[in-house]
Amino acid sequence: MPVISLRTCLVPFAVDEGTFITFPAIELSNFAVNEKYRLKQRKVRKIGAYTFLAFVLPIVKHAAGIVGAKWLCIYSLPEAKLMKYYESLGFRSLTPGEEAFVYSHVKPEYDSGCIFMYQCIEKLSVPT
Repeated sequence: MPVISLRTCLVPFAVDEGTFITFPAIELSNFAVNEKYRLKQRKVRKIGAYTFLAFVLPIVKHAAGIVGAKWLCIYSLPEAKLMKYYESLGFRSLTPGEEAFVYSHVKPEYDSGCIFMYQCIEKLSVPT
């Protein structure tokens, strides 16, 4: 089975040197498919993408309306294949300098060594 966690967070953006503003966001964490499930359900393909589109996005859109979140973010393991997968789901990464800025202000210890990725919730396309 796919596993996910959602929580609110803040994403900082630099305005100028030494000044930044924060925007409310929703962080998608623990977004993974259990390997035992994959092995037993070999015929089921793209269960993670299906879960993201059919369940995560509608919940994120609904929650964003309640809490005022503007961004959806995720901290990816620094693996090219995984980052490319998240990009296929609409996430983008920052420049190394921008990422260092974000990490110096809000990076959770739990996500040490991970790559911050984000997308605008207003632009999320929820399947109908």
